Amino acid sequence: MKELVLFRHAKSSWKGPSTGDIARPLSRRGRRTAARMAGWLAATGFRPDIVLCSTSARTRETYSFVRESLGNPEVLYERALYLASATGLLQRLRELSAKTRSVMLIGHNPGLQNLALLLLGNRSAATRARIKTKFPTAALAYFKIPAANWNDIGRGTARLRDCVYPKDLDS
Repeated sequence: MKELVLFRHAKSSWKGPSTGDIARPLSRRGRRTAARMAGWLAATGFRPDIVLCSTSARTRETYSFVRESLGNPEVLYERALYLASATGLLQRLRELSAKTRSVMLIGHNPGLQNLALLLLGNRSAATRARIKTKFPTAALAYFKIPAANWNDIGRGTARLRDCVYPKDLDS
């Protein structure tokens, strides 16, 4: 059984000097929601073997908020994950070693949203509709995948364990 968490970066800031999209940092709200998502992740006990993270400033900063709650796993910052398509993200996951049991992928929409929908296939109609409607910043989808190898994952092969949006954690 493989575990995969797709985690969209937290809300970024459009303020400050124009440094380009890849360099945009988190906004104040983004930092708050990333910290709340870290608390949720810590409570689940999810401890990935590897974190695959886009090289954008906002994904790197999002990871910095959740790192400790994940048990400080190995992290690979990869430029190819920046604004990658669902197909590109799936291909990257298929390249993982069979020894890797659990992965967190921190990236961007629409790639993450489309990958979540692809992995779900026609399962979980209500959750599928929720993800299709919106996969907001700092949202995550936590999948269990009954596969021995990452190369075996594809359309409809994953079972959704949880889908959490920051607003779900509002008290």
